[in-house]
Amino acid sequence: MTRYPMQPPDDDQALTAFLKQYRPVAPEPTPGLEARLMQAITAQHRLDQIPRVRWLTRVVPAAIAAITLAGWATYRLLTPPALTPQEVAELESFIEKSWTDSVQPTHDSVAMNF
Repeated sequence: MTRYPMQPPDDDQALTAFLKQYRPVAPEPTPGLEARLMQAITAQHRLDQIPRVRWLTRVVPAAIAAITLAGWATYRLLTPPALTPQEVAELESFIEKSWTDSVQPTHDSVAMNF
């Protein structure tokens, strides 16, 4: 089993010496840079909020209209049509006959039960 050393070997000593000799010097900090950055971030944050508000003012009314339309269409599709006078008369006679037969069974209805 090969054991790796803790430090990488210095195979590129010439490269390491070159980088140490010619490394760049960090520039001096600009006075007030942090304050200007914070102002820019705050201004950008305010600008980012504007499109979201515009987006909401367009989406919310559209969603309300879509929900209203869907509710109306569902109501219209699921509401049964009105009965004609002939259908009402047939329904009334059926209910009356069913009620009468349940209270006072006739000879025909008794024969059908057996």
